[in-house]
Amino acid sequence: MLVLSSLSTVAFATSCYAAEAKDWTLNLKDVDIRVFLEQVSNITGENFVVDPAVKGKVSVIATTPMNAKAVNELLLTVLRVNGFAAIKAGDSTRVVPLANAKGASPMDMGDTSQKVVTRVIPVKNVNIEEAAKILKPMVSPQGYLEGSVYSNAIVVSDYADSVAQIAKALESLEKESPAEVEVIPLKE
Repeated sequence: MLVLSSLSTVAFATSCYAAEAKDWTLNLKDVDIRVFLEQVSNITGENFVVDPAVKGKVSVIATTPMNAKAVNELLLTVLRVNGFAAIKAGDSTRVVPLANAKGASPMDMGDTSQKVVTRVIPVKNVNIEEAAKILKPMVSPQGYLEGSVYSNAIVVSDYADSVAQIAKALESLEKESPAEVEVIPLKE
């Protein structure tokens, strides 16, 4: 088992270690995100192309040994927490701000909830504009949701788990009859 740790800097796993090791433990504190990506690249063999807007420091505390697939899933989680996304592009992976990932093909690394997806959800029984107003607060700050009156659908681009929640909420709105829905005005 190879243990990688850092207080403010990080020790790099060389490619010969990555080829021999089966499990890794990552403990990184306030490390530049590009250093973290380099670390993941050394472990997994994945090539990253990093958008210049991808900046910041990350901390990762993972005391349980992980295989390369688990490291990839950890990468997606770290990117998501920091407002970034991984997009598979041929033999490499682009790391971009989430706002730039809308409509792109997400990286297929396991946990689908960490992927950025775009979905068109047809609307049948509710006013499209009202549905969009109700659902917009459910979208992450980097996500997108718009109601299309012409196609009578909601278009949403966000992380897959958020899109699934929005689809479920819309389904609930569609099932409710007007007599069952109560609008409660808020005072503050």
